[in-house]
Amino acid sequence: MEMAFEQIAADYDATFTHSEVGKKQRKVVWRYLDNWLQARQGLQILELNCGTGEDALHMAEKGHKVLATDQAENMLHVTRRKAAARQLSDRVRTQHLSFADITPENLSQLRFDLVFSDFGGLNCIDEKDLDQLARHLAAVTTQGGSCILVVMPRFCMMESLFFLRRLDLKKSFRRNTAKAVPVQVESERVPTWYHAPRRLSAIFARHGWQEKGRQAVGFFVPPSYTEPYFGSRPALLDRLERWDLNWTRHGKRCSWSDHYLIEFRKAA
Repeated sequence: MEMAFEQIAADYDATFTHSEVGKKQRKVVWRYLDNWLQARQGLQILELNCGTGEDALHMAEKGHKVLATDQAENMLHVTRRKAAARQLSDRVRTQHLSFADITPENLSQLRFDLVFSDFGGLNCIDEKDLDQLARHLAAVTTQGGSCILVVMPRFCMMESLFFLRRLDLKKSFRRNTAKAVPVQVESERVPTWYHAPRRLSAIFARHGWQEKGRQAVGFFVPPSYTEPYFGSRPALLDRLERWDLNWTRHGKRCSWSDHYLIEFRKAA
């Protein structure tokens, strides 16, 4: 799995970050994140599966310090290069860590005010590993600290419609399972687990995390692999984006979207 993400690092910004679909889904995440950050200053932030650092740089530009972690060293290399180009190296540090490596010892006993994970990184681990991660995050987070996580649920309306239109019934409902689903990433098939919001909330609750909010991400805006179709139809994609921004604020459609954002707070 690690090799797959090493391979895509150089092209990830072109194929997702700067794609029309990718930009519109990230806009929904940043709207929620920016509202959360607005009243807070000088936070210590731990980012999981940081990818090429787009979110880390965004948070750093708002005055926060970010430790950006990823299991793919090539992703971290891109993050460091972008941070240097934008003169943010003093606010964005990187560390080569997988989810299993997120422990107080590996993080030099640091404590963080916010843990952030974007765009399905947590779908690379099963419920057993999620439980361990939730416990470790509680140990590295300040009292009253928060987690904001963006995860793929077990059903996506736009994905099902996209594949039903192609008469591919297997892919239309592939998320609806507790088992790992092999997803092609470059030359590898990466095992992927889809996590329902209620299930994820229950796992984090075991370790003192209280759910504080949800937000659908990509209820109308489709998954990124549809970029060849929707990217060439900007008027249609703009309309879907408006619907997402106006109609999915309260998280009622989380279980039907491409991703959902869920916020937890560590009990004092």
